[in-house]
Amino acid sequence: MLIVEDDEASALALKLILRRYGWQVEVAPTVAAANRYLDANTPDTIILDLMLPDGEGATILRRVRADGLDVNVTITTASSDPDRLDQVRALGPDCLLKKPLDIFELLKVI
Repeated sequence: MLIVEDDEASALALKLILRRYGWQVEVAPTVAAANRYLDANTPDTIILDLMLPDGEGATILRRVRADGLDVNVTITTASSDPDRLDQVRALGPDCLLKKPLDIFELLKVI
C-alpha cells in the first residue's frame, strides 16, 4: 500500500494503524515521491491526498488510470467544494473520503 500524504503526523498515524491490520505500507509525501515509487512498484492500494506541496494528488490518479494499473485508489480530501469533488470523481477513484478520516470507514473501502 502507498499512502500519499504530506502531513507527516497524519501519514505516520495512518501507517501505524494500517500496519496493525496487516498492511505493508510505504509513504510518499509529494507527487514526485509518489511517481518515483510508482516507477518501480505497483501497490494494490493507494490512499491519496489531493493537496500536496508540489502539485495535485489527482495527477497520481490520472497516471494510475492512464497506465491501466489495477490499483484501488482512495482519495482523501478536506475540500467541500462540490465542483472540485465532482471533477475528482470524474477521474475514477474507487472511493473519495472526507477528512478527518474515519479509520473504520477507510478500512471498509480498502
